[in-house]
Amino acid sequence: MTMTAQFQQIAPVTHILPLTGLRRARLLPVNGRVLVRASQEVTPTDIIAEGDLNPRHLLVPIGHLIKTARRGQARKMIERKVNEKVQEGDILVSTRGLFKQVVRAPAGGVILQITANHILIEAPGQPFQLLAGMSGQVAEIIPDRGAILEANGTLIQGVWGNGLVGAGMLLIKIQSPDDELTSSMLNMNMRGEVTFGGYVRDEKVLKYAAEVSMGGLILGSMHADLAPLAKRLKLPVILLEGFGHIPVNQAAFKLLTTNEKRDVAVNAIDWKPLSGDRPEVIISLPVKGEIGPETDVFRPGLTVRIITPPYAGRIGKVIGVLNEQVRLPSGVRTNAAIVEIENGEGEVTIPLANMDVIE
Repeated sequence: MTMTAQFQQIAPVTHILPLTGLRRARLLPVNGRVLVRASQEVTPTDIIAEGDLNPRHLLVPIGHLIKTARRGQARKMIERKVNEKVQEGDILVSTRGLFKQVVRAPAGGVILQITANHILIEAPGQPFQLLAGMSGQVAEIIPDRGAILEANGTLIQGVWGNGLVGAGMLLIKIQSPDDELTSSMLNMNMRGEVTFGGYVRDEKVLKYAAEVSMGGLILGSMHADLAPLAKRLKLPVILLEGFGHIPVNQAAFKLLTTNEKRDVAVNAIDWKPLSGDRPEVIISLPVKGEIGPETDVFRPGLTVRIITPPYAGRIGKVIGVLNEQVRLPSGVRTNAAIVEIENGEGEVTIPLANMDVIE
């Protein structure tokens, strides 16, 4: 097969950097209240903004009262206005006379509409608090939505998170990238601290870590059956490689193990390719770094991580990108590259879709 420098394909980038500049948008999914100010210093668990998700809309019938009123008196019975805030139990409509009748607000909220037959109230939904997810400074306020945060430090991006944010001193509990983290490695003294482990297959590890109120778990991989449990627990969990028994890539393993006992932030948010948000571990540093690119092009010399078996988690260097598509054992034809795997494991042909760039 021939290799060429002419063929180009966009390559996703995973940042595993000892020092980089960070600029992160923290935005509510709906309009709400911003609680920080420009230039303010924040910590990972500080609340940036808050709002209400999935508000309820309540249609309050009033037509039966209006119909009994004399001509010209119906509108006077309505004691509220559009956009007015009401509390549960507040009077919305009342009749006059000997047999007075009233209609009260079934819940607190804002009146959106008033007609001859109904009053429409928007009641607050589920409260939502947006956390900073990192230590840094507020660079810019986005009115009603959130803020832009800036910082410098070590950055290690993962592939899956359970949606929570945590922080604490980093503890290393494994000796090699493919070690398994077991419940016997944990103890009550780890409260508030973030543990770096390899692979987890026993649900007791997650349950005990949550019971102890640890600051978070940074894992290489996890048995897929544990994902629902991890989603339910009030414990930030981030996977650097994915589901299954996948060793931690050497770049991330080295960065984490050389930063033991430093304060780390675990932002285990969902990976959203369209917005660029992804789960990540951040160790803030006082030294300024350059912001890394979000994408690259597959080309010779790039450091890549293989993300599928049998070389999942291996780091290598692109020797060349093949000019012609290769046929996989499944029969699928795809673009690929020749990759030299670290530690003398030799050269292998890897589909481009099965790699990401490590920068």
